[in-house]
Amino acid sequence: MTDTSRIGLINKGLIDIAKTAVGVTAGFYPPPPQLDTVSLPAVFAFTGSGSYNLDETEISQITRIFRVQVACLPTGQGNPKDREEQIPPLIVNVAHALNAKQYTHNLDFVEEIRVVNDSGLVILPEWGAKFIGFELQVEVKYFERRT
Repeated sequence: MTDTSRIGLINKGLIDIAKTAVGVTAGFYPPPPQLDTVSLPAVFAFTGSGSYNLDETEISQITRIFRVQVACLPTGQGNPKDREEQIPPLIVNVAHALNAKQYTHNLDFVEEIRVVNDSGLVILPEWGAKFIGFELQVEVKYFERRT
């Protein structure tokens, strides 16, 4: 099933933007059931919580946190030297790409995208904790017509 909702479009747009970051090899939305190490570093997105401003009668402003994760190294190969040399530059590159304010990825209804925090280096729980990487929490403000 293809997600054509605004949330799905934002997830796809965030992946398209993050894939432009130097050092990212692949990006997926929706995340694949299995992740192959040949795709690393790979970026994927998850839908987070949202809040709604219903002050307007016809249009709602929604602020939602999206969890953009980058799987960088297989857990078994993640020695401290490789982790510290490879992952921090990717955190910076992906955050800069998402904060660049270039919303040309079918996101004309988006008002603002900004990275609000990052996890630092972590073992990602997805795919059975097989990958080391990081998560960026990305705040997106967008508009939807109320029905």
